Amino acid sequence: VQGIGGGLLASLGYALIPLVFEQRLWSRAIALVSGMWGISTLLGPAVGGLFAAGGHWRLAFFALLPLLLLQAALVVGQLGPRRVRAQSDVHQTMPLGRILLLALSVLLVALAAQTEQTWAAAACVLGGAVLGLWVARIDLRSRISLLPRDGYRLSRAMGCAFACISLLVLASCVEIFVPYFLQTLHGFAPLGAGYATAAMAGGWSVGSLAGSGRSASAAARMIRLGPWLMLLGLVALALLLPSLLPMRLLASAALVDVLMVLALAVTGLGIGIGWPHLVARAMQAARPGEENLTSAAITTVQLYAMAIGAALAGLIANQAGLGLSGGQEEEGARQAAWVLFAAFALAPAMATVLTRRLVAHGE
Repeated sequence: VQGIGGGLLASLGYALIPLVFEQRLWSRAIALVSGMWGISTLLGPAVGGLFAAGGHWRLAFFALLPLLLLQAALVVGQLGPRRVRAQSDVHQTMPLGRILLLALSVLLVALAAQTEQTWAAAACVLGGAVLGLWVARIDLRSRISLLPRDGYRLSRAMGCAFACISLLVLASCVEIFVPYFLQTLHGFAPLGAGYATAAMAGGWSVGSLAGSGRSASAAARMIRLGPWLMLLGLVALALLLPSLLPMRLLASAALVDVLMVLALAVTGLGIGIGWPHLVARAMQAARPGEENLTSAAITTVQLYAMAIGAALAGLIANQAGLGLSGGQEEEGARQAAWVLFAAFALAPAMATVLTRRLVAHGE
């Protein structure tokens, strides 16, 4: 139930932007929305840790209730019943069947990580991919769609923007294994590993907030620069996390720790600086009458890419040797680290090509 509520809020956050703000302010509004993800990632563990340290972890759930009530008051105040009634005649059926099929495609990919046979894992991944393509085919032929038609076409600005968003979000999913690698391979304490990993979220927030509200030429440069920064960060992590670089080149273990946190921040910065402009490009490319559908579709694309990325990360890490027993845990983690980050670096590498095409659409 919490997930349903959170999903509604996440999608409506983008959907309200074109209704509330002028187009010239879209990138700033998008930056505020995306920046909140990073800020919550930084604050959440600290606040939750205070409750846990005091032995009152259940209060962490109750502490959210006043915040939710405050949020409800703000929503009612800013989007009062008069405006809601004025738009109540607009009704759109939810394509629930396609949403369930997308969820099933993610579960198939995730199931691949749980199988020991290579052929079974390959079959699950293939089945998930086929199911996702089938949903896209159905969506293109349906009157009520999940994504605008142009969102499926790389020849259109919206399709390029959606593809870039998917690739960058997918690449960010390696973050879920970073705390484990930091603890297993570099001796980080759990809390320290968590906050070192939060450097990626912090980079995303800083990039989003600092990069918004720029001129058209500056926005185009940020869109193109972002994937390169993300690629640089992931390649650095593929070398630093498994300690593939000789220690004599890095002088000390403390320097390695600093470089790893810096690489995480650069990875987050790479997705953050171009994010507001990517989302704004997608929204600006909407056809008349598809503005709300496009805004909601951004969240659909983002969450689906996140789910697929997490499933693929688990599959690749397990296949590469994560979780080996019999005294081989550290070696398995080292091998999984470089394979995982090297593989996921391909996503921003592909995004560098698409961002060039996207920028060309706007010229």
